[in-house]
Amino acid sequence: MLSRLPVQTRTALLAGLVALVLCSAGAWWLRGHVYAAQFASTVDKARVQARTVAHDLPLRPTPMTNLDWPYLVVDGKGSIGTGGNGAADIELDDRELPPAPSGASNDWRATVTVRTGGVIVRKGDPYPAEADRLAHRTFTAVGTAVTVGPKDETVFGPGPGTFTVYVLVLPDAAQAAADQLDGPLAAGVPLIALLVSATAYAATRRALRPVDAIRRELAEISEHRLARRVPVPPARDGIRRLAVTTNEALDRLEHSTGQQRRFVADAAHELRSPLTALQTRLEASLARAEHTDWPQTTGESLAATRRLHALTEDLLFLTRPHTPQPTPALVDLAGTARELADELSLRHPYGPHFTARLPDTAPVRGNPLQLHRLLRNLLDNAARHARTTVAVTVDRSGGTTRLRVFNDGSSIPPEDRERIFQRFTRLDEARDRDAGGSGLGLAIARDIATRHHGTLEAVAPGPEGGAAFLLCLPTA
Repeated sequence: MLSRLPVQTRTALLAGLVALVLCSAGAWWLRGHVYAAQFASTVDKARVQARTVAHDLPLRPTPMTNLDWPYLVVDGKGSIGTGGNGAADIELDDRELPPAPSGASNDWRATVTVRTGGVIVRKGDPYPAEADRLAHRTFTAVGTAVTVGPKDETVFGPGPGTFTVYVLVLPDAAQAAADQLDGPLAAGVPLIALLVSATAYAATRRALRPVDAIRRELAEISEHRLARRVPVPPARDGIRRLAVTTNEALDRLEHSTGQQRRFVADAAHELRSPLTALQTRLEASLARAEHTDWPQTTGESLAATRRLHALTEDLLFLTRPHTPQPTPALVDLAGTARELADELSLRHPYGPHFTARLPDTAPVRGNPLQLHRLLRNLLDNAARHARTTVAVTVDRSGGTTRLRVFNDGSSIPPEDRERIFQRFTRLDEARDRDAGGSGLGLAIARDIATRHHGTLEAVAPGPEGGAAFLLCLPTA
């Protein structure tokens, strides 16, 4: 259920709960600390009273009564005498107060816990209420020893001997001090938790404002408004990184959409030309059917149809996703290059001369059909632009197999060596549709090289001029 609440509400609830637990623990500790400190102060005062009683014990003929707490005096035989307000009217439970050991010095101290029993009712008792307050209570008895000489006599017994004075201390003062904190703590702890919860809610809501601004901006972006970008907050935190990443994704989306639109426009342009030519030829043939050489017209139409089919296949290949081959095969790059060079030599008997400097084998891993198409596109492109010679070489360097295709035609300007791999790109000398291709061959060749974890680039041909392409693939 909490997962359905807004994040600021969940944060406020969690912060309030944590604050409530921590403040409750702190309040409990503070109350205990005040109680312990007050009780320790009371015990210290009781020790002073015990020393006072012990000091005056041989000097007074009667027990001291004007004291804060009642006291008990234990002689060496364990007999108990009482003094102080109400002490004579109470009795102890079964537990006895231990006397000081024989020969104990006046520095001897003891602290024990005792419990009083019922009230001893005496006729004419001047302290019945005080005795009733002391009945059935747990006391902390603070004891000290006093030595009485042979000539000294106390009301509790003659000397000589060691007497032990125990002052009975109640925790009433400590409890009262602690009770005074209950009201403020009971009101303050929930108030602090509520304040922390409200602060966390406000802080979280303020922190999420940039996220809401990003959401509103994204809601306004459509395929016709891809130039818009989300606001980037100044704080260097996760929200800023989210905004920067979102803008980078929008940049890529805009670039991809632009490429797609250009691709569709270029593809429509490339398809329109042969379709228009084919339509015009057929309409003209039908208009002059009696004077038309139908075998020639059919052959020309079939050639145009084949061109359309090849262009369609190229377009379909470029639109396929770049998925890796599940089981790449072992392909002999040198054997494939030798086979294509021989095939093109037979196809163009009056065209350029093909030379090949190839090793016996050059194994690479990949899709045989795609690698065959890559080499065919490179050699077709070289044959279309060469004057007299096309040279193919294959060598190995470390873990890379390199194939170089050279033709002695026009050189590629350095500024165009990357542009020619773009789709539907043809240099000025290849604009003629009859001599040039569709402008997709090199783009498809690089795409295949990339899918096989390789590279394809136009390189400087050397001092002899011409054009050269270098294909690098991982050696199997």
